[in-house]
Amino acid sequence: MYEQPQTEVVYQEMRQESSPQLVLYYFPSCPYCRKVLDHLEAMGKTLPKRDTRENSDFKDELKAMGGKTQVPALRIENSVLYESDAIVAYLNSIKDDLPDLP
Repeated sequence: MYEQPQTEVVYQEMRQESSPQLVLYYFPSCPYCRKVLDHLEAMGKTLPKRDTRENSDFKDELKAMGGKTQVPALRIENSVLYESDAIVAYLNSIKDDLPDLP
């Protein structure tokens, strides 16, 4: 019998939320952040972004919510998803719901 990988189950649970509020925490010189940003651009999509190096309040906010300051981090409502590959996979799963680039 086929069992879904745990990450796939998590993505399905996150997708079930109606239009989740998303925020990407990043800093421009981070190569893993760049991967997520480049992927968003290639999809023609955008997200609200918070540069944790430019504004220490954003770094504190991320730590309070997710317990660490690692970027990239995608806030999904009151949860935080870390790791660029996981973020890219999640964004792919909801791409039709993401706002288009202006």
